[in-house]
Amino acid sequence: MQDFKKLETEFFLDSDPGDKHLEALIEMVQSSFTADGLPTKEDIRDHLLGKDLTLVMTLDNREPVSFGSVLRENDLIIQHGAAVDKNYRGEKLANIPVDLATLLEAEEDEFMVGGRHQSTYYPEYLEKRAEYYPQPGEPFPDKFEEYLKTLWKFYSPDAELEDQVMKESHTPLYADKHLRRYEKSLSKYVDVELDLFQGDAILTVGETSIWRLLKALGEDLDDSSYFPEISLVDRELRHTKTGPDEILALFGGEEPEYSRKSGDYEEDMERLISMLDSR
Repeated sequence: MQDFKKLETEFFLDSDPGDKHLEALIEMVQSSFTADGLPTKEDIRDHLLGKDLTLVMTLDNREPVSFGSVLRENDLIIQHGAAVDKNYRGEKLANIPVDLATLLEAEEDEFMVGGRHQSTYYPEYLEKRAEYYPQPGEPFPDKFEEYLKTLWKFYSPDAELEDQVMKESHTPLYADKHLRRYEKSLSKYVDVELDLFQGDAILTVGETSIWRLLKALGEDLDDSSYFPEISLVDRELRHTKTGPDEILALFGGEEPEYSRKSGDYEEDMERLISMLDSR
């Protein structure tokens, strides 16, 4: 049986983790970039606090080690940001808080998600979670166009949108040289020439469901050496639409069944879906 190291998990529905945690999150984000001091603290604060985000953090001994943030824009859940402490990478600890935050925002059993990216992380994250586009060699579905436009307008309606590529979406100052290695692997998704170092970014949207998200979440938890427990920082969380009491029933136990199974999560997940359906 795999040994799990337990982590705390906290939800911030108003996206205000407090000054102490905010400084740790800023350092975490900056460690993901190769340029010292970039992005700036002010830009990261705006990114985390300047929008009506749902923010989920995992903590080890009360110190943040990863976070994920999402927000709703019309009928689209924008998976806005994620980062992991450099000492905890490779343990699915970016996927897990993004999944939890997305579940908190989901109002229907099936829903749309999307995000802006300059690396292969986001399509890899969506691979087992959604029917997503753009896809190599496939036309972009007409039914996804409105969600693509929602993403574009949210991030930067002044930026040129060429197919699914936002040209110069990011300030070139913040474009890391290491992004060059992603250009070849990302170019297969779009027909537009990418220049990541000049700030180009791909907009990706996908159709998913609570079932698919929970199944992928369970698999990631089983693959990770860490097990995030849930603690409530806002009692109103119990009254949100996604049924956090039912999620707590799975995540809060000393011996969570699904994380001790050999990959068969269907019984647990179907039970949870049934609970969510009756909410």
